[in-house]
Amino acid sequence: MPFIQIVGMTPTNKSFIIAHAVVSKERGDNFVWVLERVKSMLDECMEPRVILTDRDLALMGACAKVFPDASRLLCRWHIQQNVMKHCKGAFTDDDWKKFMSFWGTLIESPSIPIYDYHLRNMRKRLVECKRSRVFKYVYDNWLKDYKEMFVFAWTDKRRNFGNRTTNRVESQHANLKRYVEDRSSLDRIVGCVRDIVETQFGEIRKTFRESIEKTMKHHKHPMFQHLLGKVSHKALDLLHGEAIRKLDVLERFNSSCGCQMWHSCGLPCACRIEKYMREERPIQLEDIDVFWRKLNFQSCKLIDDSLDVVEELDVVRQQLQSHPPAQQKSLLSKIKAVYRELLVEFLSSFTFHPPGEPVPLPYPGAPHPPEVSFRLAGVMRSMTLAQFAVHCGLYMQEEIETEIYTAGLVVVEKPTLVGFWQVIAGADHWEHEKSKGRVSFVRDPLYRYLHHLLATSISARGYSREWCTTTDLFFLYCLLYRRPCALAHGLAQYFASGHHRQERGFLYGGAYVTVIARSLGLVPHQDPHLRTPAIMPTRMGMQSLWGMRVIKRFPVGPRFKNRDGGVWREEALPEHFEPVHPPADPADVVPVEDPPEDLDGAAEPQPPPPAGAPQFPRHVIRGRAPGAALHPDVRARLDRLDDLI
Repeated sequence: MPFIQIVGMTPTNKSFIIAHAVVSKERGDNFVWVLERVKSMLDECMEPRVILTDRDLALMGACAKVFPDASRLLCRWHIQQNVMKHCKGAFTDDDWKKFMSFWGTLIESPSIPIYDYHLRNMRKRLVECKRSRVFKYVYDNWLKDYKEMFVFAWTDKRRNFGNRTTNRVESQHANLKRYVEDRSSLDRIVGCVRDIVETQFGEIRKTFRESIEKTMKHHKHPMFQHLLGKVSHKALDLLHGEAIRKLDVLERFNSSCGCQMWHSCGLPCACRIEKYMREERPIQLEDIDVFWRKLNFQSCKLIDDSLDVVEELDVVRQQLQSHPPAQQKSLLSKIKAVYRELLVEFLSSFTFHPPGEPVPLPYPGAPHPPEVSFRLAGVMRSMTLAQFAVHCGLYMQEEIETEIYTAGLVVVEKPTLVGFWQVIAGADHWEHEKSKGRVSFVRDPLYRYLHHLLATSISARGYSREWCTTTDLFFLYCLLYRRPCALAHGLAQYFASGHHRQERGFLYGGAYVTVIARSLGLVPHQDPHLRTPAIMPTRMGMQSLWGMRVIKRFPVGPRFKNRDGGVWREEALPEHFEPVHPPADPADVVPVEDPPEDLDGAAEPQPPPPAGAPQFPRHVIRGRAPGAALHPDVRARLDRLDDLI
């Protein structure tokens, strides 16, 4: 029975299996059935934009019927194999190589006039050498009706993302054959497919994470500063190559660009890159096709810049009001994706430059970027962090100048946080290499519950709640020791990292986006249909507490329990505690008998610590001692250098 494979491509240039199917025969109705099943699994925004096949007329008809909006291309390699099968016998080996060179030049014609020129030239040469039958075959069977599906003059004027052959399918088919033997059972085939898909999922997730978190050396160009972490490394490689290769050609030969990269891949071509360089400004994220920006597995798309969001929301509200309440509820559940795009638009464009921190400028004299900027409802907004705090509703305007806002902690030193961990769980349970510890070691059930709230809201790490990170400890420390916390700074940092948090956990903060939109006058304040949150936060009820095993049923009802199973009683936290540094080599710790003295011999005065602040140990100087743990040869060279000086 025929076995059908459908293969896709990721923005990181990885191939992956979309679907497999076993059919009775390779007929049009069977192909339609397979493609309809695939379409039913995909959201509209995930439907294919380009489909590449061989010239199977039944399959081509099925693709046109099920996915009419997708560009349909023919595999260049299969066409070449058919030409070789029917025409190679009419040539000698040397003449065949010359003909294939002419054929390749014809296919790669960048424009229709050049294609017509090469076509006339090839026809003239074949007729002169009495091989008109060859020309008749390639023209009647391929060029006459299908040239728009494989000749560059047509295929490069629409999206193909660099795909011209079905080699990805052939590769996946060969990979499957390595595990599946002849006459294998369906159960074995399904098992092999499952293993391959799981492996591909891990590899693709790794490439997504690398594109988000890593920066390659040749990508550290000021022109790419708005793209780092937001588009794939493959897209940046293509842009880098286009800038080097095409700009060299433009400058040397004063030729035209052709805009092939722009039309076929959705990336700025040489002429657009040259304009960015001339104006000394970076490439904008909006100039990159959404395909290269999809670095997660969620089925959401970026908002269309041409969409008037406010107008669309008004139309939706009017339509809802014209239906009875039961239908309103049903319709509202179907159009939540419209409001979800507001949150996606906000997070995908949010940038944050903390006040006082240095920011690399693209060129000398460039204006300093705003502290907070984002796009909402198709409009780009810029503001200070204090203005952002007011728009979010975290602070009132009159509080911005008070200590409630100005004295908020932005960060707590790591030794202090680890010392705090020692108080609630014990330092032995903190993994210094990974900068985290298991929450199960936290002794107090209330603290474990509070951590669960933080991990599912502010930290938004979803499934990784069993670990307590330094970020979790910061918020827990501020909460339990009643330290003022810079909420606006923390919220801005979270929004700025939203593009890679989509893969790790749920997106929270939709309610803040609603408040911001209302404060900017984008949506009404009393509209019951615009309660934005795209994903509702997890409810922390009794079911969660039972699942965490921090409560127990007592005669008086469910209560928090201690480690020994008794009723929990609150214990006061110590007012002071020692910070904990990572374990160091004995040579890295130098005991000091007396406080350091200045040049006059007087002890250097130490400022008094604030009341209630954790105390740093003063009997030890942490860090590497001068010359400690050095190789003897290195120590000797340093001694000789001291003598010379």
